[in-house]
Amino acid sequence: MVTPQQLELLQSNSDSYESEYLLKWGYTKQGSVYSKHHFQNCLNAEYDYTFVNPTSFRYIGIDPKTNFAITVTQWNNDGIEVLYSSETEKPDYLSNLQTVKDIYNIYKLAKEPCDSASFRHSDLPVIP
Repeated sequence: MVTPQQLELLQSNSDSYESEYLLKWGYTKQGSVYSKHHFQNCLNAEYDYTFVNPTSFRYIGIDPKTNFAITVTQWNNDGIEVLYSSETEKPDYLSNLQTVKDIYNIYKLAKEPCDSASFRHSDLPVIP
């Protein structure tokens, strides 16, 4: 349970209070999850993004909303490393699907999580 004092503190200090506690849509400030400190740590991190560790887990994330975004990461050196990331404005889905197929072959990926809330699978052709 939340005490009245805790609730007052949350109201005054939480960017997501309206959406989290009052269930109102659109009240969270965009980009409030990570601080500038987190971003700076990522920018300062040095690693060889061309090195694909053959024993690491590699993942691809695909978001086919208005812009088509693809990111490939791997778990290496006790952290997540970005191997590939791109975003296409006004996407051509056929060429993006071919890109995904090529990425599969380059990085030897096994599974892909895809944000399917934005499209029906029947909307996209299958690439053999």
